[in-house]
Amino acid sequence: MDKKKKVVTGKAAKLLSYLEGSDKEIFVYNDVAKFLQEPSQPRVSGFLQELIERELVMRLKGGLYAVIPYNIPANQFFPNWHVVAKHLVGNDNYYIGYYSALSIYELTTQPALTEQVVVKDRVKPSSKTIGKVNFQFIHKSNPKRFFGFKDKLVDKYYRVNSSDLEMTFIDCLERPELCGGIVEVAKALLLAREKLDYNKLLKYAIQYDRQVVFKRLGFLLELLEIETPIIEDLLKLRSLSYALLDTSLPKEGKMQSRWRIQANEGADSIKQQLYT
Repeated sequence: MDKKKKVVTGKAAKLLSYLEGSDKEIFVYNDVAKFLQEPSQPRVSGFLQELIERELVMRLKGGLYAVIPYNIPANQFFPNWHVVAKHLVGNDNYYIGYYSALSIYELTTQPALTEQVVVKDRVKPSSKTIGKVNFQFIHKSNPKRFFGFKDKLVDKYYRVNSSDLEMTFIDCLERPELCGGIVEVAKALLLAREKLDYNKLLKYAIQYDRQVVFKRLGFLLELLEIETPIIEDLLKLRSLSYALLDTSLPKEGKMQSRWRIQANEGADSIKQQLYT
């Protein structure tokens, strides 16, 4: 790290102190213009560019920036992914979901490689890479399925919208390919078995109204030997058509009649991988 480059004096020092005092480690162009009381856009933009070149701040997207901690080299720093996702969306019609939500609840066995953000309104492009971090914006085309999230503390005093525990599993069961496959979902379900509200999980499944959720959930609950009365409810809800167990794998495998599942990841294989 070039410490001469990161010497902080004058306006830069005052701005960084102001941002820290305002809990704005991630900030927008207007924060700087307001602080400087500077109406000239070229001057504000020039000042921000100087801060970027001195590795005091980093640009996340047009008009959105993050403060780089003094003791961390710029090429080794990236802000909290969940907090950046919140600012990239720019409104409250989002939540952190799928594998990213599993990581918030400490239910993952592999590091997350992508930040997954569920959005009510379509975001273009649907994927954006900043530095080495990929952000994926997953649009819920049916607004009736955009529910089950809450405000959650993720980093000191930063709060973001995240799917609650039960909704996290509903999402993962609908689209296992976004969560590392059905084995990763099974591992997470096993870890969370004492924390889940099963009546709420059933309520969400019914409200979400997707046959694949009824069938995959029932199949995994029995496979993992999780005893809950909702298994009988799920059996009554499932249709006669067959659903693929793992959408991340080819369409093959035995047909399991009890849950109307095509088991392209066999029960023995899932059990064998649960503890590896």
